[in-house]
Amino acid sequence: MTVHVVINPVSGNGLGLKLAHQCSCRRIILTRPGLFDCGPEFRIDPGDGIIIGGGDGTISTLVGCLSRLGLTRDTKIAILPIGTGNDLYRALCEYAQPEYVQRSLRRAIPSPADAATLLQTMLEPEYFDRKTVSLPVWSYGSHTFICYLGLGIDAAILASTIQLRARLPKIALITRAAYAFAGARRLRFRLQKHTEVTFSGRCVDLHNTAGVIISNISSYGGGSRIAMPEMGADKGLCITILKSPAELLRIILNRFYRGSYNTSADSCDSASKIGLDGSAVAVQADGEALRFAPGTITSNGCATLVLPKIT
Repeated sequence: MTVHVVINPVSGNGLGLKLAHQCSCRRIILTRPGLFDCGPEFRIDPGDGIIIGGGDGTISTLVGCLSRLGLTRDTKIAILPIGTGNDLYRALCEYAQPEYVQRSLRRAIPSPADAATLLQTMLEPEYFDRKTVSLPVWSYGSHTFICYLGLGIDAAILASTIQLRARLPKIALITRAAYAFAGARRLRFRLQKHTEVTFSGRCVDLHNTAGVIISNISSYGGGSRIAMPEMGADKGLCITILKSPAELLRIILNRFYRGSYNTSADSCDSASKIGLDGSAVAVQADGEALRFAPGTITSNGCATLVLPKIT
């Protein structure tokens, strides 16, 4: 089995580029910021392993590339969490060892100093012999996502944060402050347009709500619990209707309460096929801003993910 390493150089405020230089493995491909180019030099054979160094956006982009090549299920993916939110890695940690993550979802992410050690451990061939889990990959328009899709307030906050980050130093604390500032400006946010979400025989009009979060994993927003830590090929998406901005605030703040957030029965549901229609609203998927596209969210196969080694 060949192990490939894909590292986003801008992840971790430049940590990705440092790790690439420190790694002795020659099969390193640096992704351009926000893009992943499947050129002729990138050859993946069935049964190969890939180490992805980056955040949820980098992982989603690469998984989308593998999906187009028809190699999603036959390629083992291991995650080096050096992005901003790292929610997929947190969810995998929680699935692999619930009692560990229940102590603190935030502890799941290694420090920059430990990231280099973790990378060297992952380069050992036996690392890919670890237990794996199949996680559904979803298509929305021409985009593929593996963590979550948000319409409304969280997408609007993300768009504002991206604009602020472009003018500020790339420092983690400043990024969090920019997100908090963008969120504070939308405490009265409500969707004024009629956008409909259809699932499980229901049609919900998002007018006068704060939006909806459609999640594929249990972790959201950098370590907050938004769904139960269930994973598997037959698992559907969790739909959380945000009736007000306060509900998003509660989800974000619940990370300080051991990730124990329970939505009301009429605001949370699950489905394997979801339709979106109506007026255009702000959309984000796995931390990347998208254009609204009426249509159906459908399953696009499964990704094979190596469960993290928790110490």
